Amino acid sequence: MHFIPYKHETVGGTSASTSSSVDCCLLRVNPTVTIDNPEASVLSLDISPGGHFIAVGCSDNFVRMYTFAENGLPVAAGRLFAREDGVNKLRFSNSGTMLATSSSNGGTCWLWKLQSCLWTGAELKLRKRPRCRPCLLQWTKDDRYLVVSTKSGSVYVFLTETGEVANVLREYF
Repeated sequence: MHFIPYKHETVGGTSASTSSSVDCCLLRVNPTVTIDNPEASVLSLDISPGGHFIAVGCSDNFVRMYTFAENGLPVAAGRLFAREDGVNKLRFSNSGTMLATSSSNGGTCWLWKLQSCLWTGAELKLRKRPRCRPCLLQWTKDDRYLVVSTKSGSVYVFLTETGEVANVLREYF
């Protein structure tokens, strides 16, 4: 993975003959960050609001967490074990203190919470059917609910405080 810093120099100027502006961005590429398992591939990633954490979902059932050091380079901040299959979807909450992960291959969905600098996770209960695989994750504005859509067409609404199902919407489409 390459992390490209957002801060960059803009060079260019105004062309006298056309009076149009010409700008070019120079990007500095940081050193490549390698995953500690050469057989694992990156399936998904998300950046927390404010950019404090980067979560990377991998094919070896782990979510790798990174933060940025003072020099702007990424630093490994730990791993979360997703239990069943490769993590191909993940999304931080709007507050950045929760992370939802899912595996559409394994049919699981996890809710992770950051408490006292430690991520703790619990599996969210989806129906175990071949077509009940999570495909989209979305938070409500206040982070009170996590909405999970599945390939079967059902939409699960979870209370994030308890991880319990608040509602299931089926066949409304």
